[in-house]
Amino acid sequence: MPAPTAIVVPATITRIHEGRFGLRIQATVPRIAGGSGSVTKFELEVGRRFTYKGKKKSLLTAGCPNGVWLAKGEAKFVDDTTLHIAHPFPCTPKG
Repeated sequence: MPAPTAIVVPATITRIHEGRFGLRIQATVPRIAGGSGSVTKFELEVGRRFTYKGKKKSLLTAGCPNGVWLAKGEAKFVDDTTLHIAHPFPCTPKG
């Protein structure tokens, strides 16, 4: 049985002018075990924090206008297969 191995892959965050969020995070996972391995878990950690007009912000600052925060993602594979992901998280709207 193969041993699980962690691989850290750098990602690029780009501001785009499309979609609901306006950001694209892109990373390329290298071939694992000569092409015989596969990704079994994926984690993303974004740690950039900054202050804008006196308020603390981050790249993942989000609002909760209707009680649901929707996270979306897309994964493309070498064979051009695309996986679209959308997951709603409950949140408490201000008001």
